[in-house]
Amino acid sequence: MKKNLFAYLLIFLLCAGGMTLLNSCLKTNNTPAKPAGVVSVLQAAPGAPAMNLFFNTNNLGSISYGGYGATPPQTVGNYTISFVNASTGDTVSQVHDSIGAAYYSLILYDTTSPAKAMFFQDQYPQPQSQTDTYVRFLHLSPGTGAVNVFMDSTELFQGRTFADNLANTDFSRFSTYSQGYHSFVVLNAANNDTLGKIANLPLRAGYAYTVFLQGTSKSSNDSLSVRLNAMPNYQIFQ
Repeated sequence: MKKNLFAYLLIFLLCAGGMTLLNSCLKTNNTPAKPAGVVSVLQAAPGAPAMNLFFNTNNLGSISYGGYGATPPQTVGNYTISFVNASTGDTVSQVHDSIGAAYYSLILYDTTSPAKAMFFQDQYPQPQSQTDTYVRFLHLSPGTGAVNVFMDSTELFQGRTFADNLANTDFSRFSTYSQGYHSFVVLNAANNDTLGKIANLPLRAGYAYTVFLQGTSKSSNDSLSVRLNAMPNYQIFQ
């Protein structure tokens, strides 16, 4: 059964991966006065500067490349959501959309010329058992070609391409797996070169996770190199 939205928010989500929200000390034992939605945020645009995240005129705090977190519950309504350069005050990217009593994803992606934002409501299956966990894969590495995605020894996807979840919304959906430790590998679909891997990622029951390929296609070992990463979105089932 679904829990109250406040109960899904964990402090480690708000502070993870370099995202600092001004309301990071959000209480979890209060009931919102009005229906609210929660947005998971990921900054996956290589080379983009540190930015402040605005929901209308409300500055939720700063986020840097590779940073992620979940917003405090947002009142149902229409929003202008803006990524604003923390140094210059320039708007890097902006979306106009509505938020209902549901879960959403906000992702800054592509290179800085220009970086783009995608915003969509998250979709996930009904729980099958108390040991289920929920996982999706997003290809967010600009310049990287088609990839094949493996979880443990099972191939999950063939030929996934950059930001293909925009054209095929099924790629944005979470799928059901058993909780526990799982390993992920992403291979270049053309030559089977390993582009990224995560060994023994702990996936908790009732939680949703996004595994994503990030970085540019250049061969390097710096912070912008192609790599596989994972973020916890939120707890969706108990």
